[in-house]
Amino acid sequence: MPPYPPHPRHMLRRSRSDSVIENDGVLETVTDSKWSLILHLIDRQDAHDAFVEHGITDLWLPLPKQNLRRLLNDPTAEKRFFSQQERFYHNTWPDIEDGPTPHLSFEDGEEMVATHSILGEGGHGIVEQVVLPTAPQHIVCVRKRIARPRQLRAHKQMMAAFAREVHVMRQVEHHHCVRFLGSYTDLDSLAILLTPVAEMDLAAFLDLETIGDTQRSILRRGINCLCTALNYLHQKKIRHEDLKPANVLIQDGNILLTDFGFSLDFSDDSISTTTGVPSAWSARYSAPEIMDYEARNRATDVWSLGCILIEMLSRLYGYRLSELKLFWKLTGYGHGSYSHNEEATTKWHAKLLAEIGTNSKDKALCFLISHMLYSDRLLRPSTQQVVDRLVDLDLFFPFDIPSMCRFCREETRSSNLEVLRFSRSFWATEYWWTQGYFYPGISDDFTFILADLDCKIIAFKHDFPTPGSEISAFSHYFEEPLAIEMKCRYLLSAASRTGSTKEFWNAHRGQKTRSHHKGVKHALLSTDIVSLKHVVFTRLYCNILLPSENPEVLTFQTRLIQISLLPVCFPRSKSYGAFFFMVSFSKKELASETERTEWGVMDLASVSHDAMA
Repeated sequence: MPPYPPHPRHMLRRSRSDSVIENDGVLETVTDSKWSLILHLIDRQDAHDAFVEHGITDLWLPLPKQNLRRLLNDPTAEKRFFSQQERFYHNTWPDIEDGPTPHLSFEDGEEMVATHSILGEGGHGIVEQVVLPTAPQHIVCVRKRIARPRQLRAHKQMMAAFAREVHVMRQVEHHHCVRFLGSYTDLDSLAILLTPVAEMDLAAFLDLETIGDTQRSILRRGINCLCTALNYLHQKKIRHEDLKPANVLIQDGNILLTDFGFSLDFSDDSISTTTGVPSAWSARYSAPEIMDYEARNRATDVWSLGCILIEMLSRLYGYRLSELKLFWKLTGYGHGSYSHNEEATTKWHAKLLAEIGTNSKDKALCFLISHMLYSDRLLRPSTQQVVDRLVDLDLFFPFDIPSMCRFCREETRSSNLEVLRFSRSFWATEYWWTQGYFYPGISDDFTFILADLDCKIIAFKHDFPTPGSEISAFSHYFEEPLAIEMKCRYLLSAASRTGSTKEFWNAHRGQKTRSHHKGVKHALLSTDIVSLKHVVFTRLYCNILLPSENPEVLTFQTRLIQISLLPVCFPRSKSYGAFFFMVSFSKKELASETERTEWGVMDLASVSHDAMA
């Protein structure tokens, strides 16, 4: 192979060639590119602008003859360019142990790898298990290979998509995402190299005929792992865009996301875009906005994630993936899509809730999933809110089976709530049985009232036991309403001095929740989504008008109530940051006079710091 010649930078044309382009995720100046050097060597600098106009980068090398024919329109120049680009071919594999390699160019990639087996294939590409002859030891990995189109226009689209995927993959380093090893181009194909070679994908796992304790543990942990992985991508401004069980891998019990950033869909003739029509394979998990051919965003990923979580939770309750698909086929009008067969989606959610029964943690998870499948994407939780909610549930409803792997737990240690997990003093107090105060929406024994900042009641839980839900004053339900109103105002004042609600104060303008369009609806939805780390609360004993042993007779009964200050937590809604009060209490339990204590303003973040002291 000829040595790499010195770069005659001073001899190159400097017109449009000085523009900056992106190559393999790195900004390069056209005058620094290999192809511009080749044009100089064959004395065809006049073709510079044509190369730039078509978006040619070094990622394209080696350029096939059919592309050179369009770009140079000169048989002699085509042959000379084709010959000169050989000097940039690689003939060995670099060391991959320290991280991804630079993009490589081969004349024939098949001569550089040993193909072991085919993992999947379609009309335009193939996924294979291959062995790289690297030193000091060979590496077994996955190769995604797709044929280079013959037409220049299609080739340009394909290379843009390929560059996008390589750029995204280079940014990702996470325990629950596949590892990017490198990429290469040869005369016939584009290839991406990934590791590990997984045992199976989640679709196959969910359809196993039987699962034991080991598989159940993988699923239970996998729910958190999958959400954490997607949140990691979203934090890096990366959307998955094709989230489905087939794109979730399982290797040695670990959940791994793959095909993120840009999914090379081998079953589709077109290049996928954020407004493209979904393929038939992905339609089941596509959000309503995709099925309606609207633009997708990160909330679209949240919908798809919610669909997968339903299927994972369903498998924990004995239902295989094939059984779910059959249910969709036999329900409604038979469409397999969650978004286009609302009847099947609604009925399965109700069926799953019935199966869950009194399991509070899974019931809360099911409620969270229902919010992820909200038709209005502006009212779906973000992946960060989903992860925060799962951390809350893991704290308040611990399972015998660990529901979070050690890597995910490390990522959540920055949460103040995580400190409570190891606090003996916390769990020795009455806190341990008080999940209902924080989660009254999922508890059959607890109920709640929502009140605006002026202490006017704006909403009730559907099972609120006292008639008169149209009445908006505390005085209709409480014997000493002024004491409650004073606690509410003190809570609001004190909250501005804590860090718990800091995230929302910039949006807060002191406006009443009900003054916003659909503000009350947004408040009700927020009670199921907002993380406990953003909640400030206090408690007091008071007398509440409730049904007695004779349901038709109302009497004042003593209850310990919790008043929580919550924010509307949907950033794209006009009511975002508006605060409201949630008054929660047990419908059944009578408070004991001997248990009465004075409660100040508290948040779980400060409790966790006190617990560490």
